[in-house]
Amino acid sequence: MGLFEPFFLKKENYFSKGIILFLILILPIFSKDRPEKIKIDRVIIHRNPIELPGVFTESLIPQNSKILLGTEFAKTMIDSLTDSSESVLIIENSESLEKLSEFYEKFFKENDWKVLQKDIREDKIIFLTESNTRRTLGVLIKTDNGKSKIKLFHRRNYSL
Repeated sequence: MGLFEPFFLKKENYFSKGIILFLILILPIFSKDRPEKIKIDRVIIHRNPIELPGVFTESLIPQNSKILLGTEFAKTMIDSLTDSSESVLIIENSESLEKLSEFYEKFFKENDWKVLQKDIREDKIIFLTESNTRRTLGVLIKTDNGKSKIKLFHRRNYSL
């Protein structure tokens, strides 16, 4: 044993070695997709959330989707008590651009969202919509390696 060898590597501490090896090698495997919630002032970040963050509803999420990340931002203290003024949700899905585009077009039509802008490109589709309650929703659908990533941007507009 060397002079500068840490105490937990000494022969007497086999139990400590086992615990440390377990923590280093095994725990990262289990915690990879673990839900995490980080709150910094009026910003809340949800990684791998179990529940939908912010104002997003189940009807906005296509079937067989995996929610990767969600954020909420409250401009005022009242927003943080009710619903956030701005929210972002990132979703992964295996459906094609066309099917996801149809899904969101149907959602907008059924829920009286007015499509302000629609931009279709080779590898992505962008929607900018507004509800009759002065809420805007931006939807970006992008393909990458056979999977589609959907980014939903929600903002509540204030009347002056």
